[in-house]
Amino acid sequence: MGAEHYQVQVVSKTGGFISNYEDLQIPEYDAKDKVEGHASLIKEFVHCVRMGEKPETTCTDNIKSLNMVFGAIESAKRQSPIDIGNDIL
Repeated sequence: MGAEHYQVQVVSKTGGFISNYEDLQIPEYDAKDKVEGHASLIKEFVHCVRMGEKPETTCTDNIKSLNMVFGAIESAKRQSPIDIGNDIL
């Protein structure tokens, strides 16, 4: 497959050892039609991969959010505030 071919499928029939899948067409991304939620993020991601651009949200942003979540869990365990700073757990 590689970068020239993208494929999206949904399960169309289950019930046996192997499910049947139906291909879906990937709509072209248009920034003026930007909507909220996962659909918008997926459309933007596919567009950025195709065009070699950087998406609005990246894994480096997500790891910071995860650090915040782990910090909140640790703070709850200790029952006191902690400094998560810019360190990644």
